Amino acid sequence: FFPPKIHPSNNNGQFLDVRRFPFGFLTQRGLEQTRENGARLFNRYDRHGLHLPEIEHYACSQDFLNVWDVKVFSTNYLRTVLSGQSFLDGLLGTKAYASLRDKPKNADGPRRDEIPQHSDIPGTSGDDALLNVQVRGRDEDTLNAFDRNPEMMANLVGEVMSAQEFQDRDGTKAPLAARLANILPGLARKKRNTSGFNASTSGINWIEASDHFVCRAAHGMSLSRFSDLEHDENTEGTLQALSHPTTAHLAWRFRQWYKNPKLLAAIAAPPLREISDQLIAATTMELRQPHPFTIYSCHDVTLLAILYGVGADFLSGDERAGWRFWPAYASSLIFELVQMEGQGNTPDSHVVRILLNGKPVKSMDRQHQYWDGESRYVGRGPQQMLLASDFEEVVGKLEDEFTRQERAESAEAERDMSNWTG
Repeated sequence: FFPPKIHPSNNNGQFLDVRRFPFGFLTQRGLEQTRENGARLFNRYDRHGLHLPEIEHYACSQDFLNVWDVKVFSTNYLRTVLSGQSFLDGLLGTKAYASLRDKPKNADGPRRDEIPQHSDIPGTSGDDALLNVQVRGRDEDTLNAFDRNPEMMANLVGEVMSAQEFQDRDGTKAPLAARLANILPGLARKKRNTSGFNASTSGINWIEASDHFVCRAAHGMSLSRFSDLEHDENTEGTLQALSHPTTAHLAWRFRQWYKNPKLLAAIAAPPLREISDQLIAATTMELRQPHPFTIYSCHDVTLLAILYGVGADFLSGDERAGWRFWPAYASSLIFELVQMEGQGNTPDSHVVRILLNGKPVKSMDRQHQYWDGESRYVGRGPQQMLLASDFEEVVGKLEDEFTRQERAESAEAERDMSNWTG
C-alpha cells in the first residue's frame, strides 16, 4: 500500500543500511509502536471532527485522503521507511503489517524479538498503492544533514569536539567506557578517535553504547541479553547501574553539539523551514481545501535538534534535569496548526501546537539565557503557544544564526590573510 520511491541520486535508489543487517533494523516491536502512533493520530483527528462538512466520521482510508493532502518523506534508511509505512498502516487502517504476536503459537514465523522479513511486504504493487513513502534526492533531503552535506557536518562536529572543555569532560568518562567495554567488548575501539561524528577520547562509540540500553528497555529485555554474560546476575546488576550514566553522557555530548548555533541550524533549520512554510500557507486556505498532512520519518538526533531549534522549554537550563532527555523509540513530534475562534485567516489568527509524544511543548527564547534556564517564553498565543507568525520568526532566527556565523568566519579568514603576499 505504501511503496517507497527513492530518488536515484540518493545512493542510486538503494537503502543506505541494507548491508548492516540485522543491526539498526526495525524489529516487530518497532512496527507495533509506529503503527500504534498512526492509529492514535487517526483517532485524535476523527474525534475532533476534522472532516469535510458532509462526513461525520472517516469510514475508510480514502475518506481521510480526501480531506487531507497527505505526503510522506523519509530518510534513505530501511528502518525509517518501514517506520513511515507502519505509521501509515495505523493511520489508514490498512492492516498490512499485522502483528506477529497475533499468529498461533504453532504458526511459522519469527519470534517477537527477531527481525521481521523486510523484503516481503504485502500490497506494494502499483495497483494497490495508496501513498508513496518518498526519499528525496540527497541534496534536497531536509531530514538528514549528515547525508546531505557530510563534509560540512564533519567540520562543524569537529569544531565542537576539538574544544578543550569537551575533550576534558568526555575524557572523565573513560572509566565508565572501560566498564562498558569490559562487558560489551564490541563497543571498544582499537584506536581512539578524536575527530569526526563518532569522536571520543574515552574509546567507545557512545551512540552504540546508549542504543544497547535503549533497545533492550524498549523490548522489555534484560540488559545483558545477547551478551556473553547473559545469565550472570551480577552482570545484569552492573549494566542496570551503568544505563543511566551512559544515556546521560550521550545526551550531554549532543547538547554540546546543539549549543553551536551553526551546527544546530545546519540540522534543524531545513526541516523547520519546510514545516513553517506549510503552516503559513495553510493559514489562508479555505475550509474545503485539503490541508497539508505531512509525515516525516527520520532519526532521534534530528528530532532532538528540532526540539532545540524551537527552544523547547524542558531542555532549557544546564543545571536542570531536562538536558538528560533522549528521544524514546517511536517518538512522535507533532506541529498542529489551530485557528483561534472568531479570528480570520492570517498568521496571527492561528497558533502552532507542538506535541512530543502527546505532551505539549512550549518555546523559549534560545538567544537569551536559554542555556542558563533564565529564558522567556516567546509564544504570544493562548497558554503561551506560538502564533504561526511567532513560529516563522523562530525559524528565521535559527537560519540567521547560520548565516551570521558564516559571515563572521569569512571576515576572520580575510583578516588572517590580510598580510599574505603570496
